[in-house]
Amino acid sequence: MSAISQTTYNLALTAQAASTMGVDAKWDAAVANYLRAYSLMQADDEYGAHNKAHNASLMHRFELEGQFGKGWRHHPGASEEVTRMDADLAVAREAHNQAYIAPYWKALRDLVATPSPSIVAATFKSLLITAEEIYNDSAMIADCMTIVAEDFARLAA
Repeated sequence: MSAISQTTYNLALTAQAASTMGVDAKWDAAVANYLRAYSLMQADDEYGAHNKAHNASLMHRFELEGQFGKGWRHHPGASEEVTRMDADLAVAREAHNQAYIAPYWKALRDLVATPSPSIVAATFKSLLITAEEIYNDSAMIADCMTIVAEDFARLAA
């Protein structure tokens, strides 16, 4: 996704999420937790430790390519550096996953499991399920179609 597309998605997602608040305290808490987790995950990706580790790895790759040529990754003289660089990046990715990705997906699952208090909230939830493809998440125990159908049936009554 291009930078402008990602920015547009982020703005639309967060604006729509915020527009659903103010009707139900339980829903508001779930949305606030989701927005917090989403924002922290995005921030770490864009300018946090995860981004810094990724950029450092890219710079190191350029240095290794300059020193050992296009096949730097397989050059015997670069093997120790490649191993260290890959290990450092793996540590950074795991730290990002534990600190931000896992809490984000938990917040997303919790929000989807929270009954929608309005048609706007139910519509947002349905779009969020589609956008994030949470129905493919192995930790998502409940059936997303059932959740959405129950929200709209309850709200139509």
